[in-house]
Amino acid sequence: MCIVDQHGELVGTYRKRFLYQTDKAWAEEGDEEFRSFEMLGLKVAFGICMDINPKEFDYANDTFALASFCKKLNVDILLFSTNWIMNDGDEDNPGHLHGYWTWRLKPLIGKRCLFVAANRTGVERGTTFAGESCIMSLSGPVVLAAADARSDDVLITSYPLLKRTTCEQLATADIT
Repeated sequence: MCIVDQHGELVGTYRKRFLYQTDKAWAEEGDEEFRSFEMLGLKVAFGICMDINPKEFDYANDTFALASFCKKLNVDILLFSTNWIMNDGDEDNPGHLHGYWTWRLKPLIGKRCLFVAANRTGVERGTTFAGESCIMSLSGPVVLAAADARSDDVLITSYPLLKRTTCEQLATADIT
């Protein structure tokens, strides 16, 4: 993931920390810890797909690594890019991913943090992606905006940030 400023200059990068089994044929794990960046006084962290899970799905030694990192740094916004796969029966259970993601973010529940998930939709080479992108306030937790499994909607919501940063300021900010 690349982070650029309003001038198109590269400010930083983030590489996926934990690989899903199909990723291992073509990707390597990121060699750094999770990352966060300051944007207009807000601390923003990043996660990519499998990063929200325990490494290798090792639940016995689960530390909720991504959420714990965000809690330790008092992150304001967690941006999560993902290609979650639709499983049998998922279509009959709308919102199931929101519940799972909430559980995986357990250390952040009750904290003033926004979780913004952009999940892929559609079908590629026989794989159906789950959709259900959302914006969630973890202080509740409560879903502020959500798309369904087949939707490629752009989600827009309002949320009072502690720093009183406006969307216009975020769009024109120097990211440091």
